[in-house]
Order: sequence, then C-alpha cells, then structure tokens
Amino acid sequence: MNEIKCKTFVKSIGDEALGFLDEKMLILFGDMAGNGLENYSMRIDIPKCSSNVSVNDIFIFGKEKYTITAVGEKVMETFMQLGHCTLRFDGAKEAALPGSVHLLGKKLPEVSVGDSIMIISSGR
Repeated sequence: MNEIKCKTFVKSIGDEALGFLDEKMLILFGDMAGNGLENYSMRIDIPKCSSNVSVNDIFIFGKEKYTITAVGEKVMETFMQLGHCTLRFDGAKEAALPGSVHLLGKKLPEVSVGDSIMIISSGR
C-alpha cells in the first residue's frame, strides 16, 4: 500500500496566483507569506510530512494526479517550515530552483479553495 507522505489543502488563492498557470507553475505558501507574496501564491496549512518527498512519488492536487520528476534540495525544509514550494508542471528531470517540485501529468490542475494536496509514495 502506498504511504501518504504529506497532506494539506488550499485555504485561499491570491489574486495573481493562477496567472502562473500560464507558465505551468503554482506557488504554495503557508500563513507566513507576507510582503505581498500572498497575492501570488495559494495559501495552505503547513503540511505534516511523514517522510521526504522523492522522485516518482505521486502528487495529487484536487482531482489531478502527477508524477514527481525532480525535487529541489530545499523543498522539504521550506515546505515543512513555511508551507512553501513552487510547483512546476513541466516534467523536468532536474530541479530549476532549490524550492521547486517538478511534476508530470496530463493537464494542469483546476484550482479551488478547499482542494486537497497529497503526496503519496510510489510504492517502488
């Protein structure tokens, strides 16, 4: 059985946050977002993670599933402390930035307040 590694949900969506979907990107931030960052990000509860996120894990955003293709070196630190990471829906094999998670899927998510965000182990 696949282990749920992290789980949270979308609490609010900044006025400019969905504009990043044009660039195949979304920014997550916990309640610590300030200095205008809340306008460009989706606010989430800081997730409780049971283990590190890895390549080939499954990222579930609302109804859409993605395979994680790359994980930046600071993702777990920023995700668990600040609720922050940048989701890039480009299937890249190397992380563009230390706080980026790269995802491969069939389509971009349709984002709504209340959507669940889960990362589950690939079972590999």
